[in-house]
Amino acid sequence: MKKYIIVITIMIFIFLLNKYVLNYKMQNNFGNINIILLNKNIEIDEWKNTYLYFLKDFLKYNNDIYEFSLWDLDNNGIPELLIQQINENGGEGVLSIYSYDDNIIKIDDYIVHKTAAGYRYSYNSLFPGLFTFWWGGGQEYYGYLIINNGIIIHEDIKHIDRTMEPPNIKYISNNKQLIDELINIYPLYNNYDNILKFYILNDENIKKMFDLLTYR
Repeated sequence: MKKYIIVITIMIFIFLLNKYVLNYKMQNNFGNINIILLNKNIEIDEWKNTYLYFLKDFLKYNNDIYEFSLWDLDNNGIPELLIQQINENGGEGVLSIYSYDDNIIKIDDYIVHKTAAGYRYSYNSLFPGLFTFWWGGGQEYYGYLIINNGIIIHEDIKHIDRTMEPPNIKYISNNKQLIDELINIYPLYNNYDNILKFYILNDENIKKMFDLLTYR
């Protein structure tokens, strides 16, 4: 009887916890981004409106081509605003990362290798950051990007040299959990579900993203 009561109590607790977890979803015709917001003390309109007006001003005063996205890199319940400069000639680009704390704060820039690059996210809550990847000239590089105490941290995980036969695979990180999760997010088949989507920074996409940010 006691075991039965304990089980029921646990089930009720899980139900109530899930009920108060805020899950917002941005939807449009070229993909979904799910953002889990656990910080119930922050109203969505606070950071949403701040980012919205910032992007409009950014667009007004910058003539280059940029793309943007949202992702909670520090796992505090408020997504960071990511703005990436598009280098049409290839080579390096810049990913600028902004956060919200009563106002918008620029954390730092991260150099992006744009030969062929992107970011994958994990469905495992232990890894709130983004797994980075880029390749070119037969070389592949994999890493992990996260924010810790307001500082951008990027850890190199793996390097593959495909100019050799067989390819030379070198694990740079000693973090076994990080290596295992990197393997988990790269299935044996082509799967693009967990690639973070960026959108060309223009008035139409700004409106789409923020208008369709809704409760689920």
